[in-house]
Amino acid sequence: MALALAGLYEDEVKGKLSHSDRPPATVVGNPRVPVQRFYSGDSEYSGLQIVGPSNKNPSKIVGELFKEAKEHGAVPLDEAARASGDFSKSFSGGGYRLGDSSRKRSEYIYGENQNGQDVQILLKLWRNGFSLDDGELRTYTDPTNAQFLESVKRG
Repeated sequence: MALALAGLYEDEVKGKLSHSDRPPATVVGNPRVPVQRFYSGDSEYSGLQIVGPSNKNPSKIVGELFKEAKEHGAVPLDEAARASGDFSKSFSGGGYRLGDSSRKRSEYIYGENQNGQDVQILLKLWRNGFSLDDGELRTYTDPTNAQFLESVKRG
């Protein structure tokens, strides 16, 4: 009886799809980015294709970011500070200018317009993403960050 069951099982297995009858495995993603593919399983009837991550190196992303930003006119912070001559000021705002004689009165002098000043945000680049000031880590590969990274590349 055991021999008959074993023969029945072998007939079922042979009737299943062979490797050549199986549809090819597809991977959704960018066709230009190579991926690692491995096969795990026995030799004939079962197996598993393991698809590794893309070979996109995060350090290349950072390098490309700096390269494209420089091509669009961005300069390192120390060079930008020297070129603009903008040194930090201890005081800002308005104040009174005192008169120096009886015929000249004190007058209020308005401070510089604060609305036109650039806002400085610290962009920290990490191996697996970036952060703004002390904010959360954002990944380079997240589509929601793509527009921001493109604007940084444009300088």
